[in-house]
Amino acid sequence: MLKQKRLSWSFVLIVIIPSVFSIIYFGLIASDRYVSSSSYVIRSPQKTASAGGLSAFLQSSGFARSTDDAYVVNDFMMSRDAVTKLQKELDLKKIYTHAHIDFLSKFDGMGLDNTMENLYKYYQDRVKVTMESTSSISTLEVRAYSAEEAYKINNKLLNMAEDLVNGLNARGRQDLIRTSATEVVVAQKRVEAISAELVKFRSKNQIFDLEKQANIDLQLVSKLQDQLILVQTQIAQVQLVTPENPQISILKEREKNLENQISKIKGQMLGNGNSSYNNKSIEYERLMVAKEVAVKQLAGAMATLEQNKNEAERKQLYLERIAQPNMADAAIEPKRFKNIISTILISLILWGIYSLLAAGVREHQG
Repeated sequence: MLKQKRLSWSFVLIVIIPSVFSIIYFGLIASDRYVSSSSYVIRSPQKTASAGGLSAFLQSSGFARSTDDAYVVNDFMMSRDAVTKLQKELDLKKIYTHAHIDFLSKFDGMGLDNTMENLYKYYQDRVKVTMESTSSISTLEVRAYSAEEAYKINNKLLNMAEDLVNGLNARGRQDLIRTSATEVVVAQKRVEAISAELVKFRSKNQIFDLEKQANIDLQLVSKLQDQLILVQTQIAQVQLVTPENPQISILKEREKNLENQISKIKGQMLGNGNSSYNNKSIEYERLMVAKEVAVKQLAGAMATLEQNKNEAERKQLYLERIAQPNMADAAIEPKRFKNIISTILISLILWGIYSLLAAGVREHQG
Protein backbone atom coordinates (compact mmCIF):
# COMPACT_ATOMS: atom_id res chain seq x y z
CA MET A 1 0.00 0.00 0.00
CA LEU A 2 2.89 2.32 0.88
CA LYS A 3 4.60 1.51 -2.40
CA GLN A 4 1.43 2.23 -4.33
CA LYS A 5 0.95 5.53 -2.48
CA ARG A 6 4.58 6.52 -3.05
CA LEU A 7 4.21 5.62 -6.70
CA SER A 8 1.06 7.68 -7.10
CA TRP A 9 2.62 10.73 -5.47
CA SER A 10 5.67 10.52 -7.73
CA PHE A 11 3.38 10.17 -10.74
CA VAL A 12 1.43 13.24 -9.66
CA LEU A 13 4.56 15.31 -9.06
CA ILE A 14 6.48 14.26 -12.15
CA VAL A 15 3.70 13.68 -14.70
CA ILE A 16 0.32 15.07 -13.66
CA ILE A 17 1.34 18.50 -12.37
CA PRO A 18 3.68 19.42 -15.29
CA SER A 19 1.15 18.08 -17.80
CA VAL A 20 -1.73 20.04 -16.25
CA PHE A 21 0.41 23.17 -16.12
CA SER A 22 1.38 22.65 -19.78
CA ILE A 23 -2.25 22.17 -20.81
CA ILE A 24 -3.38 25.27 -18.91
CA TYR A 25 -0.49 27.45 -20.08
CA PHE A 26 -0.30 26.44 -23.74
CA GLY A 27 -4.03 25.90 -24.04
CA LEU A 28 -5.31 29.00 -22.28
CA ILE A 29 -2.57 31.45 -21.29
CA ALA A 30 0.30 31.47 -23.82
CA SER A 31 0.10 34.49 -26.13
CA ASP A 32 -0.03 34.09 -29.89
CA ARG A 33 3.33 34.75 -31.51
CA TYR A 34 3.65 36.04 -35.07
CA VAL A 35 6.70 35.44 -37.25
CA SER A 36 7.86 37.83 -39.99
CA SER A 37 10.44 36.39 -42.38
CA SER A 38 12.64 37.95 -45.05
CA SER A 39 15.67 36.87 -47.02
CA TYR A 40 18.54 38.77 -48.58
CA VAL A 41 21.99 38.35 -50.06
CA ILE A 42 25.08 40.54 -49.88
CA ARG A 43 26.53 40.93 -53.36
CA SER A 44 29.14 42.91 -55.25
CA PRO A 45 29.95 43.47 -58.94
CA GLN A 46 33.16 41.45 -58.62
CA LYS A 47 33.36 38.26 -60.62
CA THR A 48 33.47 35.08 -58.62
CA ALA A 49 34.26 31.48 -59.36
CA SER A 50 31.58 29.46 -61.09
CA ALA A 51 29.08 27.68 -58.89
CA GLY A 52 26.06 25.51 -59.32
CA GLY A 53 22.40 25.60 -58.41
CA LEU A 54 20.84 28.72 -56.98
CA SER A 55 24.25 30.32 -56.51
CA ALA A 56 24.93 30.05 -60.25
CA PHE A 57 21.52 31.53 -61.00
CA LEU A 58 22.20 34.49 -58.72
CA GLN A 59 25.58 35.13 -60.32
CA SER A 60 24.12 34.94 -63.82
CA SER A 61 21.56 37.54 -62.71
CA GLY A 62 24.27 39.99 -61.69
CA PHE A 63 24.81 38.67 -58.16
CA ALA A 64 28.30 37.96 -56.90
CA ARG A 65 28.25 36.52 -53.43
CA SER A 66 30.16 38.24 -50.67
CA THR A 67 30.06 35.70 -47.87
CA ASP A 68 32.48 37.43 -45.50
CA ASP A 69 30.48 40.65 -45.65
CA ALA A 70 27.27 38.67 -45.15
CA TYR A 71 28.67 37.44 -41.83
CA VAL A 72 29.40 41.05 -40.87
CA VAL A 73 25.81 42.10 -41.63
CA ASN A 74 24.33 39.08 -39.86
CA ASP A 75 26.47 39.65 -36.77
CA PHE A 76 25.36 43.28 -36.72
CA MET A 77 21.69 42.26 -36.76
CA MET A 78 22.27 40.15 -33.66
CA SER A 79 24.45 42.74 -31.91
CA ARG A 80 23.86 45.05 -28.98
CA ASP A 81 24.17 48.00 -31.36
CA ALA A 82 21.16 46.73 -33.30
CA VAL A 83 19.18 46.33 -30.07
CA THR A 84 20.13 49.86 -28.98
CA LYS A 85 19.02 51.36 -32.31
CA LEU A 86 15.77 49.38 -32.32
CA GLN A 87 15.05 50.47 -28.77
CA LYS A 88 15.70 54.09 -29.72
CA GLU A 89 13.62 54.06 -32.91
CA LEU A 90 10.90 51.46 -32.23
CA ASP A 91 10.92 51.13 -28.41
CA LEU A 92 11.48 47.37 -28.16
CA LYS A 93 10.67 47.34 -24.46
CA LYS A 94 7.20 48.69 -25.15
CA ILE A 95 6.66 46.25 -28.03
CA TYR A 96 7.47 43.26 -25.85
CA THR A 97 5.68 44.41 -22.69
CA HIS A 98 2.13 44.97 -24.00
CA ALA A 99 -0.61 44.02 -21.56
CA HIS A 100 -1.95 41.24 -23.80
CA ILE A 101 1.37 39.32 -23.64
CA ASP A 102 1.42 36.60 -20.99
CA PHE A 103 3.82 37.06 -18.10
CA LEU A 104 6.12 34.20 -19.15
CA SER A 105 6.49 35.53 -22.70
CA LYS A 106 6.82 39.27 -22.18
CA PHE A 107 10.08 41.05 -21.53
CA ASP A 108 10.85 41.31 -17.81
CA GLY A 109 7.52 39.70 -16.98
CA MET A 110 8.35 39.63 -13.27
CA GLY A 111 9.52 43.25 -13.22
CA LEU A 112 12.94 42.29 -11.84
CA ASP A 113 15.41 43.27 -14.60
CA ASN A 114 14.57 46.06 -17.04
CA THR A 115 18.18 46.60 -18.21
CA MET A 116 19.43 46.76 -21.80
CA GLU A 117 21.55 43.68 -21.15
CA ASN A 118 18.46 41.68 -20.25
CA LEU A 119 16.69 43.12 -23.31
CA TYR A 120 19.60 41.95 -25.46
CA LYS A 121 19.25 38.40 -24.09
CA TYR A 122 15.49 38.52 -24.67
CA TYR A 123 16.07 39.87 -28.21
CA GLN A 124 18.27 36.90 -29.08
CA ASP A 125 15.31 34.60 -28.37
CA ARG A 126 13.00 36.64 -30.60
CA VAL A 127 15.26 37.33 -33.61
CA LYS A 128 17.06 34.71 -35.65
CA VAL A 129 19.41 35.06 -38.64
CA THR A 130 20.57 32.05 -40.62
CA MET A 131 22.63 31.79 -43.80
CA GLU A 132 22.54 29.04 -46.40
CA SER A 133 26.18 28.20 -47.10
CA THR A 134 26.00 27.35 -50.81
CA SER A 135 24.01 30.36 -52.00
CA SER A 136 24.96 32.77 -49.16
CA ILE A 137 21.29 33.75 -48.86
CA SER A 138 20.48 34.88 -45.33
CA THR A 139 17.06 34.50 -43.73
CA LEU A 140 15.85 36.85 -41.02
CA GLU A 141 13.02 35.77 -38.71
CA VAL A 142 11.45 38.10 -36.16
CA ARG A 143 8.96 36.96 -33.52
CA ALA A 144 6.57 39.39 -31.87
CA TYR A 145 3.10 39.34 -30.36
CA SER A 146 1.44 41.19 -33.21
CA ALA A 147 1.94 40.74 -36.94
CA GLU A 148 2.45 44.45 -37.51
CA GLU A 149 5.20 44.76 -34.90
CA ALA A 150 7.03 41.67 -36.17
CA TYR A 151 6.94 43.20 -39.65
CA LYS A 152 8.15 46.60 -38.38
CA ILE A 153 11.13 45.08 -36.56
CA ASN A 154 12.07 42.92 -39.55
CA ASN A 155 11.87 45.80 -42.01
CA LYS A 156 13.77 48.11 -39.67
CA LEU A 157 16.56 45.56 -39.29
CA LEU A 158 16.87 45.31 -43.07
CA ASN A 159 17.01 49.10 -43.36
CA MET A 160 19.69 49.22 -40.68
CA ALA A 161 21.65 46.52 -42.51
CA GLU A 162 21.45 48.53 -45.73
CA ASP A 163 22.74 51.59 -43.86
CA LEU A 164 25.59 49.48 -42.51
CA VAL A 165 26.50 48.27 -46.01
CA ASN A 166 26.37 51.84 -47.33
CA GLY A 167 28.63 52.94 -44.49
CA LEU A 168 31.10 50.16 -45.27
CA ASN A 169 31.07 51.23 -48.93
CA ALA A 170 31.66 54.88 -48.03
CA ARG A 171 34.56 54.09 -45.71
CA GLY A 172 36.10 51.66 -48.20
CA ARG A 173 35.79 54.18 -51.03
CA GLN A 174 37.25 56.95 -48.88
CA ASP A 175 40.20 54.80 -47.81
CA LEU A 176 40.86 53.69 -51.38
CA ILE A 177 40.87 57.11 -53.04
CA ARG A 178 42.16 59.31 -50.19
CA THR A 179 45.86 58.96 -51.09
CA SER A 180 45.37 59.33 -54.84
CA ALA A 181 43.10 62.35 -54.32
CA THR A 182 45.81 63.96 -52.19
CA GLU A 183 48.37 63.28 -54.93
CA VAL A 184 46.09 64.99 -57.47
CA VAL A 185 45.78 68.07 -55.26
CA VAL A 186 49.57 68.24 -54.77
CA ALA A 187 50.16 67.85 -58.53
CA GLN A 188 47.59 70.55 -59.32
CA LYS A 189 49.26 72.97 -56.92
CA ARG A 190 52.64 72.26 -58.49
CA VAL A 191 51.29 72.93 -62.00
CA GLU A 192 49.68 76.14 -60.77
CA ALA A 193 52.91 77.27 -59.10
CA ILE A 194 55.03 76.63 -62.20
CA SER A 195 52.42 78.28 -64.43
CA ALA A 196 52.56 81.34 -62.17
CA GLU A 197 56.36 81.41 -62.53
CA LEU A 198 56.00 81.24 -66.32
CA VAL A 199 53.53 84.13 -66.32
CA LYS A 200 55.93 86.16 -64.19
CA PHE A 201 58.84 85.31 -66.51
CA ARG A 202 56.89 86.32 -69.63
CA SER A 203 55.67 89.56 -68.07
CA LYS A 204 59.17 90.49 -66.97
CA ASN A 205 60.81 89.72 -70.32
CA GLN A 206 57.88 90.69 -72.55
CA ILE A 207 58.15 87.32 -74.28
CA PHE A 208 55.32 84.80 -74.49
CA ASP A 209 57.24 82.02 -76.25
CA LEU A 210 61.01 82.29 -76.31
CA GLU A 211 61.44 79.72 -79.06
CA LYS A 212 58.95 81.44 -81.36
CA GLN A 213 60.51 84.81 -80.60
CA ALA A 214 63.96 83.45 -81.48
CA ASN A 215 62.60 82.10 -84.78
CA ILE A 216 61.12 85.50 -85.58
CA ASP A 217 64.46 87.18 -84.86
CA LEU A 218 66.29 84.64 -87.02
CA GLN A 219 63.94 85.38 -89.89
CA LEU A 220 64.52 89.10 -89.36
CA VAL A 221 68.30 88.61 -89.38
CA SER A 222 67.99 86.63 -92.59
CA LYS A 223 66.03 89.43 -94.25
CA LEU A 224 68.47 92.07 -93.00
CA GLN A 225 71.38 90.03 -94.32
CA ASP A 226 69.66 89.81 -97.69
CA GLN A 227 69.24 93.59 -97.67
CA LEU A 228 72.90 94.02 -96.61
CA ILE A 229 74.10 91.88 -99.48
CA LEU A 230 71.96 93.90 -101.88
CA VAL A 231 73.36 97.21 -100.55
CA GLN A 232 76.92 95.93 -100.70
CA THR A 233 76.35 94.82 -104.28
CA GLN A 234 74.99 98.26 -105.16
CA ILE A 235 78.02 99.96 -103.56
CA ALA A 236 80.41 97.80 -105.55
CA GLN A 237 78.60 98.52 -108.81
CA VAL A 238 78.44 102.27 -108.22
CA GLN A 239 82.12 102.45 -107.20
CA LEU A 240 83.04 100.55 -110.31
CA VAL A 241 81.16 102.89 -112.65
CA THR A 242 81.40 106.27 -110.88
CA PRO A 243 83.78 106.21 -107.91
CA GLU A 244 82.90 109.79 -106.98
CA ASN A 245 79.14 109.25 -106.99
CA PRO A 246 77.56 110.93 -103.90
CA GLN A 247 75.17 107.96 -103.53
CA ILE A 248 78.07 105.86 -102.32
CA SER A 249 78.09 107.58 -98.93
CA ILE A 250 74.34 107.09 -98.60
CA LEU A 251 74.64 103.42 -99.47
CA LYS A 252 77.51 102.97 -97.02
CA GLU A 253 75.44 104.60 -94.29
CA ARG A 254 72.68 102.17 -95.16
CA GLU A 255 75.19 99.32 -95.01
CA LYS A 256 76.37 100.42 -91.57
CA ASN A 257 72.83 100.63 -90.23
CA LEU A 258 72.03 97.14 -91.48
CA GLU A 259 75.20 95.73 -89.92
CA ASN A 260 74.35 97.42 -86.61
CA GLN A 261 70.83 95.98 -86.66
CA ILE A 262 72.14 92.51 -87.43
CA SER A 263 74.77 92.74 -84.69
CA LYS A 264 72.21 93.98 -82.19
CA ILE A 265 69.79 91.15 -82.92
CA LYS A 266 72.57 88.56 -82.84
CA GLY A 267 73.82 90.02 -79.58
CA GLN A 268 70.30 89.81 -78.17
CA MET A 269 70.13 86.18 -79.22
CA LEU A 270 73.65 84.93 -78.56
CA GLY A 271 75.23 87.45 -76.22
CA ASN A 272 76.28 86.94 -72.61
CA GLY A 273 74.15 89.71 -71.10
CA ASN A 274 71.17 89.13 -68.83
CA SER A 275 68.81 90.21 -71.61
CA SER A 276 70.19 87.73 -74.16
CA TYR A 277 68.16 84.76 -75.27
CA ASN A 278 70.98 82.48 -74.15
CA ASN A 279 70.55 83.48 -70.52
CA LYS A 280 66.78 83.73 -70.75
CA SER A 281 66.53 80.33 -72.38
CA ILE A 282 68.12 78.63 -69.36
CA GLU A 283 65.37 79.82 -67.03
CA TYR A 284 62.71 79.41 -69.71
CA GLU A 285 63.69 75.83 -70.50
CA ARG A 286 63.83 75.01 -66.80
CA LEU A 287 60.31 76.31 -66.32
CA MET A 288 59.00 74.55 -69.44
CA VAL A 289 60.56 71.22 -68.46
CA ALA A 290 59.25 71.60 -64.91
CA LYS A 291 55.78 72.38 -66.24
CA GLU A 292 55.85 69.41 -68.61
CA VAL A 293 56.89 67.09 -65.77
CA ALA A 294 54.26 68.56 -63.46
CA VAL A 295 51.53 68.19 -66.10
CA LYS A 296 52.53 64.55 -66.67
CA GLN A 297 52.51 63.95 -62.91
CA LEU A 298 49.06 65.52 -62.70
CA ALA A 299 47.81 63.36 -65.57
CA GLY A 300 49.23 60.26 -63.90
CA ALA A 301 47.71 61.19 -60.54
CA MET A 302 44.32 61.82 -62.15
CA ALA A 303 44.51 58.50 -64.00
CA THR A 304 45.34 56.73 -60.73
CA LEU A 305 42.47 58.50 -59.00
CA GLU A 306 40.05 57.47 -61.74
CA GLN A 307 41.35 53.91 -61.58
CA ASN A 308 40.88 53.83 -57.81
CA LYS A 309 37.37 55.23 -58.19
CA ASN A 310 36.56 52.45 -60.63
CA GLU A 311 38.09 49.94 -58.23
CA ALA A 312 35.98 51.37 -55.41
CA GLU A 313 32.87 51.01 -57.56
CA ARG A 314 33.87 47.45 -58.37
CA LYS A 315 34.14 46.68 -54.67
CA GLN A 316 30.78 48.21 -53.78
CA LEU A 317 28.54 45.96 -51.70
CA TYR A 318 24.79 45.72 -52.06
CA LEU A 319 22.14 44.22 -49.84
CA GLU A 320 19.71 42.65 -52.28
CA ARG A 321 16.36 41.71 -50.79
CA ILE A 322 15.29 38.33 -52.12
CA ALA A 323 12.05 38.24 -50.12
CA GLN A 324 10.50 41.27 -48.46
CA PRO A 325 9.35 41.02 -44.82
CA ASN A 326 5.90 39.48 -44.63
CA MET A 327 3.06 40.48 -42.34
CA ALA A 328 1.71 37.20 -41.01
CA ASP A 329 -2.06 36.80 -41.13
CA ALA A 330 -2.02 34.08 -38.48
CA ALA A 331 0.06 33.17 -35.45
CA ILE A 332 2.20 30.08 -36.00
CA GLU A 333 3.65 29.95 -32.50
CA PRO A 334 3.56 28.62 -29.90
CA LYS A 335 3.00 25.06 -31.14
CA ARG A 336 0.38 24.42 -28.50
CA PHE A 337 -0.52 20.78 -29.17
CA LYS A 338 3.10 19.85 -29.87
CA ASN A 339 4.31 21.49 -26.66
CA ILE A 340 1.61 19.79 -24.56
CA ILE A 341 2.39 16.36 -26.03
CA SER A 342 6.12 16.97 -25.59
CA THR A 343 5.60 17.91 -21.94
CA ILE A 344 3.57 14.76 -21.27
CA LEU A 345 6.07 12.49 -23.02
CA ILE A 346 9.08 14.03 -21.28
CA SER A 347 7.27 13.79 -17.93
CA LEU A 348 6.48 10.12 -18.52
CA ILE A 349 10.09 9.41 -19.47
CA LEU A 350 11.35 11.16 -16.34
CA TRP A 351 8.81 9.33 -14.20
CA GLY A 352 9.87 6.03 -15.78
CA ILE A 353 13.51 6.75 -14.98
CA TYR A 354 12.56 7.71 -11.42
CA SER A 355 10.54 4.51 -11.02
CA LEU A 356 13.43 2.34 -12.20
CA LEU A 357 15.85 4.08 -9.87
CA ALA A 358 13.43 3.80 -6.95
CA ALA A 359 12.88 0.08 -7.63
CA GLY A 360 16.63 -0.48 -7.75
CA VAL A 361 17.12 1.27 -4.42
CA ARG A 362 14.34 -0.80 -2.80
CA GLU A 363 15.81 -4.05 -4.07
CA HIS A 364 19.22 -3.06 -2.77
CA GLN A 365 17.76 -2.23 0.64
CA GLY A 366 15.65 -5.38 0.71
